[in-house]
Amino acid sequence: MNFELDEDILFLKKNVRDFVQTEVEAVAMQIEEENHIPERIINLSKDLGLFGLSIPEEYGGLGIGMVGKCALYEEIGQTHNGYTTLIGAHTGIGTVGIVELGNELQKKKYLPAMASGERIGAFALTEPEAGSNAANLKTTAVRKGDKYILNGLKHYITNATEASVFTVMAATDPGKGAKGITSFIIEKDFPGFKVGAIEKKMGLRGSQSAELIFEDCEVPIENVLGIEGQGYVNALKILTNGRAGLASRNLGSCQKLLDISTRYAKERIQFGKPIITNQAVSHMLAEMAVEIEA
Repeated sequence: MNFELDEDILFLKKNVRDFVQTEVEAVAMQIEEENHIPERIINLSKDLGLFGLSIPEEYGGLGIGMVGKCALYEEIGQTHNGYTTLIGAHTGIGTVGIVELGNELQKKKYLPAMASGERIGAFALTEPEAGSNAANLKTTAVRKGDKYILNGLKHYITNATEASVFTVMAATDPGKGAKGITSFIIEKDFPGFKVGAIEKKMGLRGSQSAELIFEDCEVPIENVLGIEGQGYVNALKILTNGRAGLASRNLGSCQKLLDISTRYAKERIQFGKPIITNQAVSHMLAEMAVEIEA
């Protein structure tokens, strides 16, 4: 079996690697100190097509499969994780729901602008009482004529402050538990929707997480994503895709950490020799390399 990546993906990997090393790494400390990703880096990312990793070519994206996307995520993961989270959340859980579950009208309406980076995507499932127990949603959606009226609160939503298109899960039939949840596409300017408090995190500087507040939020019926009552299943599908991407970005981060550790071990001199010559240090580096290969 051939596990080699095709030439197109290898070409993209090189371009992404060069961009990460020359452009993003140059402002990594600036991102950390200012808790903000420079607009120039965002624009360069758009030019490179990074916002369209998950989106088919007919809607303006790169049209690459999951294996190719994960290969590029490994390269993106080798820089500041605030930046990688912005890109990863958008191209992962922020867009794949519309790509995989959206109807043709929804895809034509949202995906081209999301592929170009003009519109950023986010995914909203988590609530104060619905984290690991994702079926325990308190956000409700009640049908009224040609609209649904949403009320509730989401929190820890990645890209909340930057996003303009949100995939949101709400209970349309609370008595049915997991089988009473429906997915919606919500725009940031829908009446009754607003971004709440921004979380003060210990890490991931540059990536903003915040609350989403729905107070009689009006959502057109045509913005139901998939089939009513299938929202919980939809969420699991979207998260599965997102987890594969997150793992790939973390793998890239691990490789970067191994490179830094190895370089330091070669440069750090103690008792007249580099510390990498000490067996205990070599063992630690070897174990890191084995874990990455696994």
